[in-house]
Amino acid sequence: MAATSVVVLDRGNNTTCTINLHGATVVSWRVNNQEQLFVSKQAVFDGKKAIRGGIPFVFPQFGPWTFGPQHGFARIVRWNLEKTPERLASGDVEAIFSIMDTDFTRSMWNYQFRLTYRLILREKELHFNIAVYNPSKDLTFSFNMLLHTYFKVPDVRRCQITGLQGCTYMDKTRDGAVYQEVCMHDINIMI
Repeated sequence: MAATSVVVLDRGNNTTCTINLHGATVVSWRVNNQEQLFVSKQAVFDGKKAIRGGIPFVFPQFGPWTFGPQHGFARIVRWNLEKTPERLASGDVEAIFSIMDTDFTRSMWNYQFRLTYRLILREKELHFNIAVYNPSKDLTFSFNMLLHTYFKVPDVRRCQITGLQGCTYMDKTRDGAVYQEVCMHDINIMI
């Protein structure tokens, strides 16, 4: 990879966020020096494969994809640092990243696009503002986009995710069978 492959946002008080420009993947988020994200020990930082863990950026496809790699190309291309980390009046720190169509992306998804990703590190929060631009006046496109977050937890058996009552979901561990959540009440992730 090029000389600068990571960007660090430092809010002070041992609160930092590290973003690898390969995939604009958040590879570390520390609050009071406590890591909040899981990155696999098997993660490869070669600038070719997607980084296993952290917060990968999925675009334009989630899951298997006939035209390219699983979860699209955004997590395997080098992003531009459009705005270097800057401290805001609130004390928060922000940086802006971007990608746009290239011959490589068009070989899989033949559309012009520009994607910007503004990350703001707050005292105990990460905020993401994402924009997808379509400069074409003639073509429309559809896409999937998500931040595929891997939280670090002390004991996964003690974790609960609540607040999804009534939601329909596909269970990949049961051959993609579709279910409806029936027993959850409040939106909350307890770690």
